[in-house]
Amino acid sequence: MWARIRSNINLLLYISLLVIGVFLRLYRISTESISLEEYACIANLNAEGLFKFISLQRHTYPFGGILFPLLQFLWVRFAENNIVSLRVLSILFWVATYILIVGFVHREERKSTLPEGVSVFVAVGLCFSPALIFLGQEARMYMAYVFFAWCSIISLYYLLQKPESYLRCFLWCISNACLLWTHHAGIVLWCVEGLIVGVLFIRKFEVRKYLLLGGVFHFVLVLLWLVWILTIPPQPPELYQYYLPPTIRNLVEFPLAFNIVRYGGICPADAYLSFYYLPQPIGAIVRCSHKALNTLLLIISGFSILGFVAWTAQSIQNGYKLPLYLLILFTLPPIFLFLIARLGPPVFTSRYLVFLLPFHFCGLGMLISPARKIFRLEFTLIVCLLLFYQIGYMVSAKWRTDWKGVGEVISARAGVNDLIIVWDPFWTKLFEINCPNVGIPVSDVYTYGGIVEIAKVYLSSLRRDKINASIWVVAPDVHGKGVPTLMSHIENQYFSASVRMLPGELRIWLYKLDLTASPPTRFYTALLPAFTKSLPYLLEEETIEKVRNYYKQHRFDHDRTGFHLVRTGLVLAMNRKFSVAKDLITEAWNKNPNRIVEDCKFFSELVSEDFFENNVSLALFREGLKCYLEKDFTLAVDSFLQISFENPEDPLPYWFLAKAYDNLSNTTQADFFWRGVFNLEPILPIGWHLSYEPAVITLDRDALTLARQREDRLGIVTDELFE
Repeated sequence: MWARIRSNINLLLYISLLVIGVFLRLYRISTESISLEEYACIANLNAEGLFKFISLQRHTYPFGGILFPLLQFLWVRFAENNIVSLRVLSILFWVATYILIVGFVHREERKSTLPEGVSVFVAVGLCFSPALIFLGQEARMYMAYVFFAWCSIISLYYLLQKPESYLRCFLWCISNACLLWTHHAGIVLWCVEGLIVGVLFIRKFEVRKYLLLGGVFHFVLVLLWLVWILTIPPQPPELYQYYLPPTIRNLVEFPLAFNIVRYGGICPADAYLSFYYLPQPIGAIVRCSHKALNTLLLIISGFSILGFVAWTAQSIQNGYKLPLYLLILFTLPPIFLFLIARLGPPVFTSRYLVFLLPFHFCGLGMLISPARKIFRLEFTLIVCLLLFYQIGYMVSAKWRTDWKGVGEVISARAGVNDLIIVWDPFWTKLFEINCPNVGIPVSDVYTYGGIVEIAKVYLSSLRRDKINASIWVVAPDVHGKGVPTLMSHIENQYFSASVRMLPGELRIWLYKLDLTASPPTRFYTALLPAFTKSLPYLLEEETIEKVRNYYKQHRFDHDRTGFHLVRTGLVLAMNRKFSVAKDLITEAWNKNPNRIVEDCKFFSELVSEDFFENNVSLALFREGLKCYLEKDFTLAVDSFLQISFENPEDPLPYWFLAKAYDNLSNTTQADFFWRGVFNLEPILPIGWHLSYEPAVITLDRDALTLARQREDRLGIVTDELFE
């Protein structure tokens, strides 16, 4: 009777912890911003058809496993396609993982292959582990990765007990197939399991024919997997610059530090204002205890290995092999991943080993199993308190980068004529999907200097029309510098600036720029303002789809080309702000006449329609530009020569003549007109220079050297450009 009562109490405890665990993972599920990694998984769920989805997903997330995105693709066909629904899918995988592992450990306890009380400790750990709380609420593959890893571990254990069971072999093979296609790091667990199976294959002749079938299946699957991996399109090296080869310290720390918030690399939170919800004296004490409590949790995690070793030594004497099996799977995967990361790509990341987390709590349960029940209870409470501390740290800040918080601040304070600039176009899509109703245009730049250039033109243009506006700059703190870097680039004589920091996985610096004095406007050519006067009309007449397509084609052109000004102009045109869009595009062309050539392929009406009947120079300029775009450089020379006679003080026709003669391989004449450009304007931006193309477009060092030598020979000053 007492055994039945105790069993019922344990069942009630398991169910209670399961309910609490679900609640913890539902906490803030709708208010947390969509992270970059989540977006990589869910970006293509609206694709038409399965094969189209696979193609798009392979392009969006080339190194991610394809199985979990496929499950998400099927999930949204039956549930809603929103972030809450997709995060619920991960919670369901956590529930399945909890039931699977707790059920397995409890069953083995009843068979006495594991000591009494381990299942309770495992249930507590699976419920309160900060890492599993974070991953269990994330619309990514990691909770499914843990589930399939333990399906593989458990199915192999039962297969080794009965190798002749084809059903068990089938379950093991399917588990490993799902594991590998959920996350490629599953190959590490494959290696360890392969080692175990290989040893038995050699030592026990009678099981060979049964294990051989599973081996053939895995061999075929690995070949298919290698084809998938080796055909991934080459990726830019910038994607890997943050991954460094692991050290021995990483090997020791990573498997033990999962549950240490921020440090463990799985459950990030910002220390800014941590435990602010506690009374001030208590919060201060808790904050001061941060390092000590983290260290204690790290030490206790290390004790789990001692528990495994001690119980394994004892169980082998009693003929039980499960603890040894689990100990091997606990200790070897980090070593295998470490070797792969040292010899190949540096892929040693704590997330890849997250399936080891339940082993920690198994080991701790084994460690305290010989103790009296009161001591086991006290130790369990100590571990719970340490985990509660980490959870308390997590709820002090947003778990993910707080894009939604940024949108809320801007929406509450921005005016209808304000403009948002996101620092680095890489982040713009993420801002837009988290803040779809912010209500004002959003553009982006690569450089802080580009922000200042846009702010000058945009705010000055509106001020001329007696309109007050602000620029909002959203700058994720990618490198963790923790300082408002833009401030050093702002010209205080023209701007006033305020800054606010929003904590989260990455801090976001939110700047608000206001114009205090109009900066001087300098046009290097008088032809340009007159030539672009009709741009607002052309932008208004263009179909939005055409403007949007041109925007997409050059979406990630760098600020060096001046396209940040054009890109912002196109964004404003799509928001029907045509006049200020014209001013930004004009400034881009003023700084870089190469942009005139490139952009007029889009603004073709400027060269195909005669808007300049009353202005001979502009009509000639239109004709010359049209010939230049059609690569008829001889006729272009004729037009620009006439313009230069009409406008002898304007460097723009000289620039086109120099470029045309270079295209005609007439270096002598080209040099003459290059000198003419810089005699009229000795100091010009790099877009006007001979060295522009090798320095900005092709990044050809040898060609740049030749161009600079030619500029030196012509007496063109370039020192300031290359400081």
